[in-house]
Amino acid sequence: SDAEYRRTVCAMLCIYWICTDNYCDFTKNQAPADRLSRDSWRTLQWWIENVVKLTGDPVAVDAMLCFMAIHDLGKIRDIRRDLSPGICDHDKALLYIIENTPQVLPSYLRLPPFYQKLIHCALSVEFNFGQFLQGENLPANLMKVKTMLGDEGKDAVSFYLFHIFVDIAGTSGTRTWEGSLTMDQSLYSTFQDGVDCLEMLTTESVDEVYKSYLTRRARSFGEDVVSRSDFALARLACQARVSDISDAEEVMA
Repeated sequence: SDAEYRRTVCAMLCIYWICTDNYCDFTKNQAPADRLSRDSWRTLQWWIENVVKLTGDPVAVDAMLCFMAIHDLGKIRDIRRDLSPGICDHDKALLYIIENTPQVLPSYLRLPPFYQKLIHCALSVEFNFGQFLQGENLPANLMKVKTMLGDEGKDAVSFYLFHIFVDIAGTSGTRTWEGSLTMDQSLYSTFQDGVDCLEMLTTESVDEVYKSYLTRRARSFGEDVVSRSDFALARLACQARVSDISDAEEVMA
């Protein structure tokens, strides 16, 4: 659809702005009161350079652009009918295609095997990071990511997470291609909390990581988490997409 096309183009533009350290274009048209801060942008740049490892590596950037270009092809009904019959989930459909008929995706096929594997891992993980950020997941859902960390390492997880980051940042493409309206300071703070907690999976249990995320989110809007009821309220606040203290007070009341 036109909406998917516009979101994809905006996501690819976000990759360009981030990799060229273009803060002004990325934040253009964001509301001044909640514009992504310079400090957060510097943190993002550090993550891209040292964890995701895109900066200074044209092949890595090419692979990410390729992934963004093809990642929603499974949403096209005719493609599913012809190339992944009987599969309705768009990620599983694309996974089936790259496993069985990769020649129809020349941009993917020309990538080095290392990056083909990262894309395959990202499509295979069966973990919805957006649902995690909104408190809709359970600790058991984190086992998928923990397994991927153990089997494929941090490169696979960071590649997957940056893909999610620009996918979210590009959702405002239906309104404008002049910057990311979506990835403002509030959403970035939530995203960063999620990333920080997932990185703990290398040393902590899924239960501890899950609790750590809810604790961070609760503290961000001025609440402490001690009891089970506190955790339940923190999760409810995430599901209500609370982003500031005034919203939190309504949920916690």
